Amino acid sequence: MRTIHMEPNDYPGGLEIDRAALWPLLCFKAAFTPPSEKATIPKKLLQANMDQTGDLISAIETGHSERVADLLQANPELSHARHTTGVSVILWALYHGQPEIANRLAASRPDLDIFEAAALGRVERLDDLLQKDPQTANAWSPDGFQPLGLACFFRQPEAAHLLLEWGAEVNTPSRNGARVLPLHSAAASGQVEIVRWLLHKGAAVNERQAGGFTALHSAAQNDQPELVDLLLVYGADPGLLSLEGKSPLDLAAPGGQAAVVDHLLGAAFRGRVILQAYDAAWPAMFRAESAVLLPIFEPLLGAIYHIGSTSVPGLIAKPTIDILIEVKALEQVDNLNEAMAEQGYEARGENGIPGRRLFGRTEEGLHRTHVHVFQAGNPEIGRHMAFRDYLRRHPEAAVAYGELKEQLALRFMLDRESYTDGKEEFVREIDRRAAEERTKI
Repeated sequence: MRTIHMEPNDYPGGLEIDRAALWPLLCFKAAFTPPSEKATIPKKLLQANMDQTGDLISAIETGHSERVADLLQANPELSHARHTTGVSVILWALYHGQPEIANRLAASRPDLDIFEAAALGRVERLDDLLQKDPQTANAWSPDGFQPLGLACFFRQPEAAHLLLEWGAEVNTPSRNGARVLPLHSAAASGQVEIVRWLLHKGAAVNERQAGGFTALHSAAQNDQPELVDLLLVYGADPGLLSLEGKSPLDLAAPGGQAAVVDHLLGAAFRGRVILQAYDAAWPAMFRAESAVLLPIFEPLLGAIYHIGSTSVPGLIAKPTIDILIEVKALEQVDNLNEAMAEQGYEARGENGIPGRRLFGRTEEGLHRTHVHVFQAGNPEIGRHMAFRDYLRRHPEAAVAYGELKEQLALRFMLDRESYTDGKEEFVREIDRRAAEERTKI
C-alpha cells in the first residue's frame, strides 16, 4: 500500500552615507503623518519659550554643542522638544550627523522613547519598553520609521538584535518617501552582521527602496565586498536596475576592490550557490508537488517523502524542494520520462548514485525541485530519512549545518562542486550519529 508522508501543519536608508546631508532623504513632512501617529508634546514643553526651541533646533543643525549645553542648562525640558515635524530633538541631532549632541540631549532622559532608544543603542531602556509593550517593536515614528530601521541605519547591532528577538518586522517599508526596509538601512551603513541576521529572519533581498535601489546597489556603491557576497549568496539579483537604469555593477566604486566587480559579474553570468532562510511554505510546496507526481507514479508508487534541507524546520537551505519516491520496480521508472517532461522535469539518470533515478526541474535558472527515485529496500532511502529526522530532533545540529552551509557558500559561491564537497564530512558525521541512535531504540 502506498504511503504519502505529509508534513505537520506547519529605516532611514539610502545609497550613500553622507550624514551631514541625511535629512533631505530621511525627513518626511508632518503633513504626511497620520494624525493618530503624531507625537504628543509634553505639557511643560508647551509652556517653554518657543524661541528657545527654535534656537535649539538651529544649534543642532549647525553642530554648536556648546550652545545646546547652554540652552539645556537654562531649560532642561528642552531635551523633550520636538521639531515641527514631530521628530524628537534627539533623533533630529542624529539625522544631522551629531551623535555627541544627541547623547548630551539624552543624558538627562531616563524616559527615552522606543525610537530614541533604538537609534542610540540604549539596549537596557529598549528592553524595558519592549517588556512593557512588545507591540512597540513595530511602532511608527512621526516621520514614518520603525525602531528596527533606525537601529540598523545608526549602527546599533545590539538594539537591532533585541528588536528582532521581540518580533520586529523585517519586510515592512518605511511610511515615507524613502520606502526603505531595515535591510536597505543596514546595507547603507555597512552593517554585515545586522544584514546577516535580517536575512536569517527572511528579509526580502531584492526589495527596492525609493529610486528602485536594492541593498546590493548600496553594498556595491560603498565598496563592501563581504556584504556584496553575503547578499549574493542569499539571492540578490545583480541584474536589477534602478529607476535610472543603473545596475549594482554600474554603481560599483571606480578604483574599488576587484572582488566586488568580479563577484557581481560571476553571479550574473555563472551559476552560483544561493541560500535562503527557512520558508514555512516549503512543506506546502512539497504537498502540492506530491499531488502532481502521484498520478504519474501511481502504478509503481510505494511512498513519497519530503527530504533534504527544506524538510527541516528552521534550517537555512538552497530553495530546492527535494522529494524522495519509493517505487516497486526501478527499471520501469525510465518509462515515465516523457510524462515527467510534460511537468517540466528533466530526466538525469542515476546522476552519480547507483540505483537512483533523478529528475530535476529548473525555473529562471534555479533548481526548484529534485525528485529522487529509489526502489523499495534501497539503503539510501533509510539514510535520507535518518539524516532528516536527526536534524529535526536535534535543532543544534541543524543550526550548525546551516552555519556550515553559509560559510561554504560564501567561500565557494561560484563553485557548486566545492560547496557540495565541503559538506561531506558533516553529512557523514550526522549519518553516523543517526545510525547510533537507531541502535539504541
